[in-house]
Amino acid sequence: MSSPSKIRTLILGGGPTALTALHHLSPSLNPVCLSARPSLWTPTYDITAPPKNIPETEVSPMYRSLSTNISKLLMRFNDLRMGEEVPLFPNRGDVERYLNDYERFVIDGLKGSKEFRRGIRVEKIDWKGKGKGWNVTYARIRGDGAGEDRKTEWFSHVVMAAGNYSFPKAIPETPGLEDWLKGGSERISIHSKYFRSPSQFSKSGDPPKRVLLVGSSASGLDISSHFGAASDELIHKPVLRSVRSRPPEKIDGNMGEKSGYWPGNHAIKEVGGIVRFHADGTVEFATGEREPVDVVVWCIGYVFRRPELDLSHGLAKDETLEDVTVETPSGSRFKNFYNHVVFVPDPTLVFLGTPQKVVPFAVTEAQAIYVNSVWTGQTQLPTTEQMREWEKDRLERKGEKGFHWMDGGEDGDYIDHLKDLSNGIGVDWTKRDRWERQNGAIRGEFVKWKVERGKVARTPEELGFEFKTQTAEETEKINQLI
Repeated sequence: MSSPSKIRTLILGGGPTALTALHHLSPSLNPVCLSARPSLWTPTYDITAPPKNIPETEVSPMYRSLSTNISKLLMRFNDLRMGEEVPLFPNRGDVERYLNDYERFVIDGLKGSKEFRRGIRVEKIDWKGKGKGWNVTYARIRGDGAGEDRKTEWFSHVVMAAGNYSFPKAIPETPGLEDWLKGGSERISIHSKYFRSPSQFSKSGDPPKRVLLVGSSASGLDISSHFGAASDELIHKPVLRSVRSRPPEKIDGNMGEKSGYWPGNHAIKEVGGIVRFHADGTVEFATGEREPVDVVVWCIGYVFRRPELDLSHGLAKDETLEDVTVETPSGSRFKNFYNHVVFVPDPTLVFLGTPQKVVPFAVTEAQAIYVNSVWTGQTQLPTTEQMREWEKDRLERKGEKGFHWMDGGEDGDYIDHLKDLSNGIGVDWTKRDRWERQNGAIRGEFVKWKVERGKVARTPEELGFEFKTQTAEETEKINQLI
């Protein structure tokens, strides 16, 4: 094991968040990035059912036709923008090319003692106590997925930058679900993490599958569009989408007519919350319908977990594990953190990328710049009591579930706040960025153009939106229409 003789920083992760951390951390922090991924865009395993010996952190949640709901003008890092030829709302291939370019930009610019190692699985991060560092055990990943050549190294600082879409929320106990599954060998119930494409549920010659999607957030909306666009030979129409967030009387069945995602699309039918699964293959809903279903995809989100983090060995005499743990029973947030970033019991540990409902690249880059400012002594943290007061206040205002949520432009405020804390060094978030971020109608008009005109727009202006002339009141009025 290496000797704790100098500053050494572990960056855990191999995606864009880890790359922006590696880019912005000072060479004086001696950052070493360890990633299980064989390449930036390729997860360790892109499969629908992971082998038992493979950690969930190495199974990708990204499906093949994933599309973005954030424009290319906002989905960017400070030092690199997407090209003019890219559609306003990029597809998976566009984002892949952009991130590959960003990786080359970061790796080519590495200076000093910065390192990047792929094919490495971090198995344990053991806290030695406040200011005493972290013993990190890692192994090289063999072709069969097992680890070998284990080593333990000491690091003075740790950046957790491995993402928070690894651990699916448990499929809720629902009346009749178990009997429904037993009633037919072809019936399937999976979390959306293991969705890849509609074709994964059908074999050649099978009758069209009757699909039910559960969930009304971003993944539920986007996956609905892929099932709705699938061929009638593959997927029976309409595809059902169960919504619990609105009372039954507020659900009118066809979601396409009132959604900016799929104007005029009658292939998706909204139904109420699930009342019961029946052994005959039908599902009963709060809106009164009872429909036959072959496949259920639960688009219900993820929990915040970091199983490789062991905090039990660093406790002070007056501390308990509950005083320092980062996980909550519900998994809806991380605890004992200040500003969504700094581990209050020991600020040599930071998490990047915990905020949700945000523009991810800009937020994680702002966080990385802030962390560098703190660790290099340019920014002073508040007292422990003040940091804990921040968390208490945030929890009272947002609650457990919404603790990391940033709605209504809060992500822009957060980016600016981190820039202020970092002595004016940070992500440039302009008035135009704010305008576009809060103007949700742009996405709807983009899809409408694509569906009705067969055209792909590349700027908001091409769609008829004008930043210089549109007032805040007009923007709000447009948003009320979607």
